[in-house]
Amino acid sequence: MVRKIALACGLTALLWSCAPVAVVSPNVYFEPLPPEATSRMSLTERVTAEEAWRELRAGRAVQAEKQLTKLDQTNPIFYAGLGFAALLRDDLTGAEQDFIAAVESAPDIVLGHIGLAQVYEKTGREDKAFTQYQEILKREPDHRWAKPRFKDLKDRQTAACLKTAAAAREANDAEAAKKALLTALFYSPESWEAHRDLAQIYRQEDNLESALLHLEAAMQLRPDDAGLLRDYAETLLADEQYGKSLDAFEKLLELDPRDKAAADRAAELREKMGVVEIPSRYNEIPAVAALTREDLAALIAVKFKTDLERRQGKPPIIVDIAASWAARFILQTTSLGLLDVYENHTFYPQKAVNRAELAQALARLIDFLKGLGRPLVPQLPQNRIQIADLPPDNFYREDILQVVAYQVLELSPQRAFRPEAVVTGAEAVRALDLLRALTD
Repeated sequence: MVRKIALACGLTALLWSCAPVAVVSPNVYFEPLPPEATSRMSLTERVTAEEAWRELRAGRAVQAEKQLTKLDQTNPIFYAGLGFAALLRDDLTGAEQDFIAAVESAPDIVLGHIGLAQVYEKTGREDKAFTQYQEILKREPDHRWAKPRFKDLKDRQTAACLKTAAAAREANDAEAAKKALLTALFYSPESWEAHRDLAQIYRQEDNLESALLHLEAAMQLRPDDAGLLRDYAETLLADEQYGKSLDAFEKLLELDPRDKAAADRAAELREKMGVVEIPSRYNEIPAVAALTREDLAALIAVKFKTDLERRQGKPPIIVDIAASWAARFILQTTSLGLLDVYENHTFYPQKAVNRAELAQALARLIDFLKGLGRPLVPQLPQNRIQIADLPPDNFYREDILQVVAYQVLELSPQRAFRPEAVVTGAEAVRALDLLRALTD
């Protein structure tokens, strides 16, 4: 018994005395066996694995393979070890097969990915090496071997692809330019320059859908770039998306009120679309602490102008809106049944709107848009929505459930809706913008 204990202690001492350190040899990079692999082994397996690794680091591939054959094929380092032995023997085909088997048998252990990256480096398949660096960094974001290689390859290939694309465009070879730019985006999806240049090529080819796709990606990366925004506005105009184009030109004017070209384009579009100048009071709505009924009428009428103009309703008699800045918007929204007029023909334009009343207006607007054929689909099943502060007899219950199902208005973390809470201008703008986005 004493002898067995002594033998076990001796094996443990041998194991710890041979703990490896990361090594970069002239030909092959090794690093310590990962704890997530060795922790699942028996003591004997760990000693065998460490011995195989010692032989590999010493460059003795044949001796390493002899040790590895003592391990079961289900051992997480079996195939990785064989792959490194093949790599030492410069058997790149065999190494690739073994490392692929290592990745398939133990995908969360980086050894197989490290080996594959080296195989692909040696065979000049840099795109595949790049993918393996990504796999390593997914598991170990600060991996000291893969991280600098990933960055170097990414920067080098992106710069080379952008240079190749520029030369191809100079030579009027659009296909070669597109191929180079798409390769640049493989290495650097965040390259706004590649997105911009692709958009310009697609615009020249009259492929406006693809041009807009890449312009939108570029603008997400550089939201205040006036040049990108101008290209986006002009492409929307060419695609006859007049409302969005006007929005883009108006944003350009927000960035630079002295931009005459943008002002002229915006004026042309307003005339083309029949857009009436919006009262200055409208621009103050997002900042108001308490949204009024006239504010809500204006927001609906302006943001959904094109949709509302497809239907004509009979204007009701309203006796208290003559002095309201939003009178024409109130008449338009009430004539279509989106907002109510009280029995005594009053509208109460300056009355504050609560969340339940906003939900009612949004639910009616959703039904109106669906009636026009807009592809609106609820995000949640209405019959599964539970709201803590909405009793079954609440007058606005169905409207509230509908707008929550469409995720236009949301619940609090405690699943409360707060029906009586006053609506801010920013909250109303956000809800209507969300609804408009669902119709695009």
